[in-house]
Amino acid sequence: MDGAADRHLAGAQWHIGLWRVYAPLRGTACGNPSRTLFRPVLSKSAVSRDKLIRTRNKENGVRFMRLVRRAHGFARCSRTLLTYGMAGILPSMLAFAVWAGGGGADGIEGMEQLFGTWANVMVNGKFGKDSPWLYYGDVSLRTTETGRPFPPSGQGYQVSAVVTHDAIGYRFDEHHSAHLGYAFQYSIPPLSGRPTNENRVWQQYSFNTPTFIGAFQARSRLEERTVNIDGGVAVRFRQMLRLGYPLTENWSLIGWDEIFVSLNTVDWGPVAGLDQNRVFVGVGYKFDSVFRTEIGYLNQYINRDLVNDRDFDLLSLNLYIDVPD
Repeated sequence: MDGAADRHLAGAQWHIGLWRVYAPLRGTACGNPSRTLFRPVLSKSAVSRDKLIRTRNKENGVRFMRLVRRAHGFARCSRTLLTYGMAGILPSMLAFAVWAGGGGADGIEGMEQLFGTWANVMVNGKFGKDSPWLYYGDVSLRTTETGRPFPPSGQGYQVSAVVTHDAIGYRFDEHHSAHLGYAFQYSIPPLSGRPTNENRVWQQYSFNTPTFIGAFQARSRLEERTVNIDGGVAVRFRQMLRLGYPLTENWSLIGWDEIFVSLNTVDWGPVAGLDQNRVFVGVGYKFDSVFRTEIGYLNQYINRDLVNDRDFDLLSLNLYIDVPD
């Protein structure tokens, strides 16, 4: 009996020792023989491995989507900067190429080429010598060619738009001012599909400062536009940068660029995105402290939806009247 008991005890100790050796390799706690041989090892390892894989995949997916969003944002920013930078350069280059090459009314393929003149009279003043309150008004007559330029007998010009602006402003200091105004525009073909009255309410901020190369101005304007032929309010943002380089006491070189961006889409025409761009290059002459003029070349590129874009080569005539205090 003692020998048999000793053999059974030795066998039990050997099994327990073997269990303690292999248990750590199978994912079980050493010295815990109450767990079954296979269930703790396979199920726990498989669940842990699957959970780890799912967690890593989820983290990788989150990182990937972050990269996608950043890349998408960078692409949108790049397109915006490219549009803003090239919108003022390419239309001018293309318009000059068409003009020099004798292009017709269709101009560049996919773009309608038109010519005309803009004549503007602008009035600025203050409500009193020391008053910070300002007033502003202008009127613009815009002519556009009708018919095709070749042969010349089929070409003509007509007043196709009349535009007025009126505003009240406030000057914060010598550099900063703001305006609140109203504008009215009457357009007929070819500038509009049919006679159209447009009403606008607009808000504007201006920054002016002298620089080592001349007088610099940055003007930001927000417009809320409605027309009589359809419903809906179109919101448009305009940003202009202007530089006047003095040549003599009276003469100066003038250059500016203004980009127009539609902020929403409405049924009567405007589509969210780039609306148009204007570039002006010319000369200015100051007669005295009240009257000054600017004459030059104005290129207007209009981005249109579903139809050909338009590119205008315009003679711009401007008379400024600065009412004395």
